[in-house]
Amino acid sequence: MALKFVSKKGDRCDSQYERDVADSLFARGISYEHQPGPYEYSTPVVGGFCADCDSNNVRQGRSYTPDFMLIPSGRLVEAKGKFLAHQRGLLTHFIRSRSTKAVLSFVFMRDNYINRKTSRTRLTGWATKQKCESAVGIHIPKEWAND
Repeated sequence: MALKFVSKKGDRCDSQYERDVADSLFARGISYEHQPGPYEYSTPVVGGFCADCDSNNVRQGRSYTPDFMLIPSGRLVEAKGKFLAHQRGLLTHFIRSRSTKAVLSFVFMRDNYINRKTSRTRLTGWATKQKCESAVGIHIPKEWAND
């Protein structure tokens, strides 16, 4: 069983960084719900084929649970220490599906390159490309809660 980190509010977080963000929200008096959801969306199945309708447009159902939902704005916030390529791919599908009207924003522990060997794109640049706001550090901008 994975080690859980408990925030000052009592949330069971998946990482120390997520806990630090939760503690920052709590200390600053920003109301939030921890891990709301799940939100349903779908991704295309590469090489998929439907035997019933003879279509190659096959999709797989998925669900996504963000780290935080800010109250009263309803903004979803994903706190990322490490942000691996497969995670970016899945979140890109979620963002493009817009299965929810809520705004998704990111808070990154560091503004690293998405691939330090081959890319000149930083995590905040990736978020901007996805039309998502982002911040770096443990402090979520207070205006995100009041949108």
